[in-house]
Amino acid sequence: MEVPRRKRLKRQLDSIIIHFDYDCFYASVFEHENPTLKTLPLAVQQKQIVVTCNYEARRRGLYKLQLISEAKKICPDVVIVLGEDLTRFRNASKELYGCLKAFSWNARVERLGFDEVFMDVSDIVDCNLGLLNQNDLTHSFFCLSKDDPAAGFEFDASRVAGHSYPNVPNDVAVLDSSASQNELEAAIEEDVEAHLHQRLILGSHLAKYLRHLLDAEKGYTCTVGISTNKLLAKLVGNLHKPNGQTTLLPPYISEGALRNHINRSFTYSFVSRIGCPLGKLCDSIGSTVLECAVLLQNLSRAMSNALCMLTYMLIDDSNNVTSFIDDHEVGKVPGIGFKLAQKIRTHVLQRSPEFDTGLVYGGTKEKISVGDVRRHPGMSPGLLEHILGGPGTPHGIGTRVWDLLNGNDDTEVNQAREVPKQISIEDSYIRLDTMEEVVKELRMLSRSLLKRMHTDLLHDEDEVVYPKEEVTGAIPDNPVRGKRWVSFPKTLRLSTRPRSPQNPDGRRNRSFARISRSGPMPNFAFSLKDSIDSLVERLVTDALIPLFRKLHPETHGWNLSLMNLAATNMVDAASDKGGVGRDISKMFRRQDEALKPFRVTDQQPEQPQDDMGVENQTMAPEALIPRAGPVRYGNGTEDLPTASQEPTFEVDMDWEEEEELMDDTFQCDFCSAIMPTFAMVAHYRWHEQGQ
Repeated sequence: MEVPRRKRLKRQLDSIIIHFDYDCFYASVFEHENPTLKTLPLAVQQKQIVVTCNYEARRRGLYKLQLISEAKKICPDVVIVLGEDLTRFRNASKELYGCLKAFSWNARVERLGFDEVFMDVSDIVDCNLGLLNQNDLTHSFFCLSKDDPAAGFEFDASRVAGHSYPNVPNDVAVLDSSASQNELEAAIEEDVEAHLHQRLILGSHLAKYLRHLLDAEKGYTCTVGISTNKLLAKLVGNLHKPNGQTTLLPPYISEGALRNHINRSFTYSFVSRIGCPLGKLCDSIGSTVLECAVLLQNLSRAMSNALCMLTYMLIDDSNNVTSFIDDHEVGKVPGIGFKLAQKIRTHVLQRSPEFDTGLVYGGTKEKISVGDVRRHPGMSPGLLEHILGGPGTPHGIGTRVWDLLNGNDDTEVNQAREVPKQISIEDSYIRLDTMEEVVKELRMLSRSLLKRMHTDLLHDEDEVVYPKEEVTGAIPDNPVRGKRWVSFPKTLRLSTRPRSPQNPDGRRNRSFARISRSGPMPNFAFSLKDSIDSLVERLVTDALIPLFRKLHPETHGWNLSLMNLAATNMVDAASDKGGVGRDISKMFRRQDEALKPFRVTDQQPEQPQDDMGVENQTMAPEALIPRAGPVRYGNGTEDLPTASQEPTFEVDMDWEEEEELMDDTFQCDFCSAIMPTFAMVAHYRWHEQGQ
């Protein structure tokens, strides 16, 4: 059987990625609110579990995902705070994210959960690389702004900031720019690694600057990793916790890998040199010899593939990336979840691994390292596809996992989004098996979801809105700033996780499977006039209970361990910057300003001046109207004329004839705006929303 030929792995060398992981984030938020907690053992509780604890508590034996009862036995004086309400964590995460995003040039700043952030700083690093004086690296200046060359900090570009892997002297090999062409070609391999080394040094100093900035200005410490992709940056940062940073240094590619194509050319040449003579021999001798020749050809092809695989294994073990990632347990690699890791462990051990007891979400007693998996006989992307594939598994999962096991991750850092891709609220339960309890929990989840939607998807209007009753000709004292939706979730999704039935021995099988049903998000969910309580009741009654009935048609007999409510499929709202459709309200509010350049006004003769040198003229009524924003008129208010009521002369008489022929129009009774009939319904709906 022919061994599948391996695709030569390509390591990412172009990007510089920084990964920020806030230290004990939930606990740090409480410590930030109450600094006296910093010296005490602090644990954050959700349900009956310690979701996180500070390092003082960890020093005394506490750890994440520990039962509260067990934590109290180990550390009786532990301070336990409830972390069910995520509002404070979400707000703190947004604040820290905004601080980091302000230093990005390419807006590639991606938040992962509340406590992790990826930054692609390739552009700012490459810019500063060109500013370095190679003759005096110890006295360098890092420029933080494209517009202000004085904004930045001094640093030593000859040394890595913080820790490094491996922990080696900070020597930077710099290629002499005066070398001859032959010398440049001969030193190309060394230059590639030296260039990467220098860029990683710059990234490490930028990371150090931002890390200290978060600590000094925001009061939060973080652990940082610096590498060339998201996977390696996340893993390498874990080496020095807390409040530390680690840079994964070159070589990222072994010396032989740069010549891998030569080895492959040799093996394929070897096959062709043997195969061609055998083919000619077969044509002249006969079918019996032909069968032997085919066997020899298959043998030579298998030898070729084996040689390629052996060459790949030899060259791939002699670089820092492989040596670094090989020590990690396979389940600790980001992107390889619990189920995939279990399948890999089972294949390597040839049996199911045993679980630790006493853990809420369980680990395994038998640790299988990445190196064990990579060096397992016959391990390849094709074999991983066979092991991990199955119904519901995306095609190519074997290649994806093989890349991760070799430290390759080609996923880009996403650009910063103004709104989240989805808003999800969930809660877990020891037992949820009655409809009354389900409705009660749906109300709580709905309330949290609507509040999140108002927080994340509602922004202040750019223009100040003046209440109708305040417009009397004078500038109001209390203008208000309206709210508008910047994005609309089109889909409402309900997910549940039923518990597995009990086995004859009374135990239950582990199950993390969820079932979901989705439907359109009701329009009333976007109402800004109705109270949250009324919206919650309508959302539960009209949308969520029907979805739940589709998930669980039976009236009883189900037992849920989790329910999740999500607003998904975000669509940007109409705005000046884009979105679906056009913002009709702003279009009408700005029609006078838009048409002003096309009108010719009647110029008034210059008024004579009195003895005091002041023009003898009357202030126009419209001068009393504040220009900071649109003015809302009440019914029958005609004291203040709009610009369209001023005497004007049309530039093109054809426009006037066209307006006379437009019979399919109507005039609003509230604001007197004239518009096509097809816009009437949307316009009145706009008034109903309090505009």
